[in-house]
Amino acid sequence: MTLRVHLPARARVTVSSLSWFLLAGGLAGVLVYTWSVSESWVYQETQRAQLPEAAPPVLAANRVAAILPRKWFPPDPLVLGRLEVPRLGLSAIIRDGVDAPTLRKAVGHVPTTPLPGEWGNSVVAGHRDTFFRGLREIARGDRIRVVRRNGVAEYIVDGLAITGPESIEVMQASADKRITLITCYPFGYVGSAPRRFVVTARSIASTDNGDGH
Repeated sequence: MTLRVHLPARARVTVSSLSWFLLAGGLAGVLVYTWSVSESWVYQETQRAQLPEAAPPVLAANRVAAILPRKWFPPDPLVLGRLEVPRLGLSAIIRDGVDAPTLRKAVGHVPTTPLPGEWGNSVVAGHRDTFFRGLREIARGDRIRVVRRNGVAEYIVDGLAITGPESIEVMQASADKRITLITCYPFGYVGSAPRRFVVTARSIASTDNGDGH
């Protein structure tokens, strides 16, 4: 037996309008997400091409650079280098600042802390669902590299911690060369995550060719 429900004409128009509204909203969301991902990828790849010791991803950057007018991807003066965790295949451009536009397309250096490679504790933050997603697999003893325009700084992970969002101990000054990576936690949390995942690493090597940061 087939049950048929007859809706008034006005109700049918309302349901149809709602369906089109939801469809349009979904398409708009997909377009916004696609644009955000594309912007981030183009920024990362073209800025990689400005740094020495090019890793394999820079090959894609060079192809982009060959196609697009140079005025579309000038060197960003706020780029400090490229952060790498080789074992995890993690690689991301470091940009000075932790504002929303920066963290949307790079990992951000906390401006009140020393620059990567300098004496003291350099703090870098990133989103857990983009550039720092791979940190969920990091372990003590892993190597971290920061490729700068004037050299390379290398670190070894010596600490992992989960803290509250207001914890300031992670940004404490240090007498030696260190780097601290911060992202939200838990990694799979939906919405604004309540805690922070912190990776600390000490310097094991540094080179400097004197060309600026």
